[in-house]
Amino acid sequence: MHGWSRVLKLCAGLVLIAGSAISATGASAAPPTIGTVVCSAQCGAGPTYLQTIQVPGTAGRFDILAVDGGSHHLYLSHSSNGTLDVLDLATGSFIAQIAGLPLHQDAKGNYSGSNGLAIAANVGKVFVSDQVDNAVHVYDMTSNTQTDVIPTTQKGSDSVAYDETDKKVYVANGDSKTLTVIDATNDTVVTQIALPGGPELALWDSFDDTIHQNLAAKNQQAVIDPKTDTVKYLFDLPAVCSPRGAALDPSDQHIIVGCGRQMSVIMDGGDGSILAVTQHVGGSDAVAFNPVDGNYYTASAGFKPGPVLGVLSATTNDWLANASTDTSAHSLAVDPNTGRIYVAAQKPGTLLVFSAMTRVSQVP
Repeated sequence: MHGWSRVLKLCAGLVLIAGSAISATGASAAPPTIGTVVCSAQCGAGPTYLQTIQVPGTAGRFDILAVDGGSHHLYLSHSSNGTLDVLDLATGSFIAQIAGLPLHQDAKGNYSGSNGLAIAANVGKVFVSDQVDNAVHVYDMTSNTQTDVIPTTQKGSDSVAYDETDKKVYVANGDSKTLTVIDATNDTVVTQIALPGGPELALWDSFDDTIHQNLAAKNQQAVIDPKTDTVKYLFDLPAVCSPRGAALDPSDQHIIVGCGRQMSVIMDGGDGSILAVTQHVGGSDAVAFNPVDGNYYTASAGFKPGPVLGVLSATTNDWLANASTDTSAHSLAVDPNTGRIYVAAQKPGTLLVFSAMTRVSQVP
């Protein structure tokens, strides 16, 4: 783990002390503009801020977004608008905002509603959870229409993971501490899996066909066997992590875990061993692996001193860079074709677009 006192270079050619936010006069410096990048010695070029896309409709809350590489479409769970939004990445234009997701706004103006999202391209569907009706809403990817609503019969329906091999959908119910398992081919509930703690985000591990479900309060990751829909293992994470998102490098079964606290973890998805821990980026929610540049990316809205897009090497497990983002930018998705990273800033209602980093060799 590198110390925060280490001098880092700013990719624009300037030098700054990591963690410093004090100007020459002693006053607090202004927040960095979107796309300001702080790099390690291995940084290379990027990630470069390219553009901001304004999302139509009511701003206030986004949750998960995901990209389907086959159709070149990005899907966004737009909670404050009650819609599933579809962005054509080839044109940069929204082609659909599909209504039907219940939402609620409290007295303070905070929204709740749609949460997790998973693309099931091999059955032509998108599955979106909603915590207002505790149900999973099903969408046809060809017609961009809602085709079904599946009650989970649980409370706090949140993240969604899809098992491509067994064609099953796993919905994390935070309040009930369960996973609802749905057959993606016929939209029926198969079973409920009891968990030892409240679930956060999850992933499907294509390496050995398992589901890895983060348990935030337990600082653990539960490994689910889809053949039996039972918990096979519980992997321990650092006690101060509070795991949120998880993403897999399918080449070696290594997993990045985005921690709610000020740290990030890389682990072996096969045996649960911890491979690396860094405090250079944290306060993360969604994370992703980028197959174009071979790096992990974190949507770190809770990072101090400010929200960033974090980058870690999936080859060396080292932290590479942080690029400043915007208020409440806690979710992201990677286009597997171009490597571009789309970061959802929910309060301003925008998507921030970054290029992938240039691959560089490790610098001593």
